[in-house]
Amino acid sequence: MDTRIDWSFDELQLGSVINIVDEELGSRTNITMGDTAINRATTYPATFTYLCFGGLSAGRANATGRITSVEIWANTNMTGCKVGSFRYTDSGKFVCRDYTTIGAVTSGSNQTFDVDFEVVYQDTLGIYFATGDIEADTTGGLHLIAKAGDQFDTPEWTLDDFYGLDSVSCYATGLSVGIDVDVRVVKIEHKDMLNPSDMIIDFTNKLPDITDTLLGI
Repeated sequence: MDTRIDWSFDELQLGSVINIVDEELGSRTNITMGDTAINRATTYPATFTYLCFGGLSAGRANATGRITSVEIWANTNMTGCKVGSFRYTDSGKFVCRDYTTIGAVTSGSNQTFDVDFEVVYQDTLGIYFATGDIEADTTGGLHLIAKAGDQFDTPEWTLDDFYGLDSVSCYATGLSVGIDVDVRVVKIEHKDMLNPSDMIIDFTNKLPDITDTLLGI
């Protein structure tokens, strides 16, 4: 791909590392996270933040991109519902990456909501609701983390409880970006020295093990 970008010469230097996100370049993947939104054997109550932790992989986001749809099965009508992505930090704590406020969730069936929040590979799906109950299981699940209160805007928090075989009925889907990588500037070719912003940039990815060279993005 060969396009022109309107960056000034001073803003972009050889060796600069920048993030490239291009939804048209590269392959795209259907993202899934959480556990199926079905009628389950028991329930979990309101006023807790629940994370569908999913062990080492199952239930966590399988790609990086944006979540566009969430399914929830409430046992009793829920209000003040939020859903979003959480990352596990090196310090053994959790931080919300991004979320959408859904509000009310009607009980008794699978309810699907249009949402829009960012997700990164291996993120965990989280849900909070102020009133009501959500369908849950205490066996055969993907692992569940609970923390009292709404933790979506908390800078960093540690779990209160970990339930090894539990699940709640909250499931999210979306679509990955085509490419989302950090790249290093290795060449700047000026097409017109009288117009420094008129240039083609050569990026070579030096961080993950990807060999693609992106020209003039």
